[in-house]
Formats: sequence, C-alpha cells, structure tokens
Amino acid sequence: MNIGVLWKSLTTFRPLTNTDPLDECKPNATVAVIGMGFSANNMDDPDRLPGKSNEQIATIMAELWHYAQLRHVNLVVLTQREVAEALEIKHSEVSIDLILTEIGSEKHISSHDILGQAWKYCSRHYVTEAIVVAHRMHALRAKWNAEMWGFKVHPPHRYASAFAPESTQWHTHNALAFFFWEMLSRAKLVLLDRPD
Repeated sequence: MNIGVLWKSLTTFRPLTNTDPLDECKPNATVAVIGMGFSANNMDDPDRLPGKSNEQIATIMAELWHYAQLRHVNLVVLTQREVAEALEIKHSEVSIDLILTEIGSEKHISSHDILGQAWKYCSRHYVTEAIVVAHRMHALRAKWNAEMWGFKVHPPHRYASAFAPESTQWHTHNALAFFFWEMLSRAKLVLLDRPD
C-alpha cells in the first residue's frame, strides 16, 4: 500500500494549478495531455451531448494544444470519449491521438481504466510526461492514479468546474454527491487499484 497516497487521499482536496504547464518542456519535447471526462452520456443515443463540464475540459485541452504549438512542444492528445465529442464539436482543430473509451458492453469506464489505456498507449511511444485535465473535484485523484501508472504529471493551468445534472452518472450531478463518490473512489484507489 502506498502510504503517501493514503495520507493525501484523506487530507488533500485542493488541486494545484500551474500557470505554465509546459514551462519545463524543451522545444520538440513530447508530452501527453489526458482529458478525463466528468459528465457521462449514453453511447447508444445518437442525439447525445457531451455536457458542460466536458466542454470545459475540452476547452482547457484546446488552450494547451494552442500553447504547445507556440512552444514547439509535441502533444499526444488522449481523451475520454465524451471529451472527444466536445473537442470535435467545439475545437475541431485539435488532433486526437487516441479516444479512451468503454470496452465491449460496459456503460461507463473507470478513471483507473482510462489512465491504464493512456499509459499503455504512451509507454509504447516512450511518452512518460503528462498533463491531466479534469474537473476540479476529480483532479487530484486523477493525478495520483496517473502517477501510480507511471506518468510524471504536470498540473494544467486550470480545471473544469461545472457539474452535470444531465449526466447518466448520479455522482456528477452536484458537489455533495461527488464528494461522497470521491471519498469512496479514493479508498478504492488506495486499497484496490494496482497497475497490471
């Protein structure tokens, strides 16, 4: 058991931001930017929308993408399906390298599995540095989970803040519901989640 993650999971709630997440990157360096979805939708619904929180996450990713272009940093864009839908609608200029999505008949994919898919792709391409973009209440757990997989994580310049009453997952409807979900998920991260 990782005692550091256990302690942080019980006592830490405010995510860090970095005004210049690409500051340590040299020109032509390669960094992954990973978009963690917050509002879930039904993949079988042809009229589905990504949701406001995922639109915010997509916008933050687009800002990083444009900033990387100016800095001549190569971004590997990996994003959960709902955030990919938001990117395609609002920021089609952003090139997505891999959509992290449900497998088979599963309705939702866990954060641990999303980051596992991201790590599997990035490790094959020798990319170990990442910026994890998420909702502000999900950001720390996503960062810790990414670090458990092996990423060196740089905080983004900001996080999404909208909740998702339209989501198919009840725990993203409001802050109180997500707080209880987050505490359960942190316990799972510490006690059960282990990279394969």
